[in-house]
Amino acid sequence: MSNVNQAFIASEMIRNMESEVVRLMHLLKDLRKKVREDDLTGLLRRDEFFYRLSNILGEGQGGNLSILMIDIDNFKFLNDSKGHQAGDEALKRVAQVIGRCGRTGAATGRYGGEEFIVAICGGEKLAKALGEALRRQIAKEVGVTVSVGIASAHQAEFEASRMVAMADEALLRAKQSGKNQVCLAA
Repeated sequence: MSNVNQAFIASEMIRNMESEVVRLMHLLKDLRKKVREDDLTGLLRRDEFFYRLSNILGEGQGGNLSILMIDIDNFKFLNDSKGHQAGDEALKRVAQVIGRCGRTGAATGRYGGEEFIVAICGGEKLAKALGEALRRQIAKEVGVTVSVGIASAHQAEFEASRMVAMADEALLRAKQSGKNQVCLAA
């Protein structure tokens, strides 16, 4: 075999390998997205949300941090009366509204079922304003109501699981007090 043929074969092999590397890079990118994002809503999966939250805490900006737990009111009734496709559509549309606040530096995720979670750098006042704005905007754009529970703390005192539990307790109070409202952790 001549040197020209060997060079041609080698260059074809390199082109094929480059093409395969590009294909594998695209697959890896898709896989990373599937691991990080909820398939239905496009928001962060729960474990990725907590990973990002730990990064926010690691940056140690020294300010306050707030957790908002958001739950779609009467979601079971929506699923039962209008079907699961209508429920899925409501989840997607609520996630779109919540996701827009992620562009302002907040971490946004799907906590599970019809529950969503948001972490923002800022205190109770900012978190309550955001919760109220989300509640109103979701009702306007999606036609469903949500209840919101909020817990805030100084980052130095922040412990993720405890804050989520406090926000969840506040969310339960919002539900028990008539729904479609924002409650702060006690």
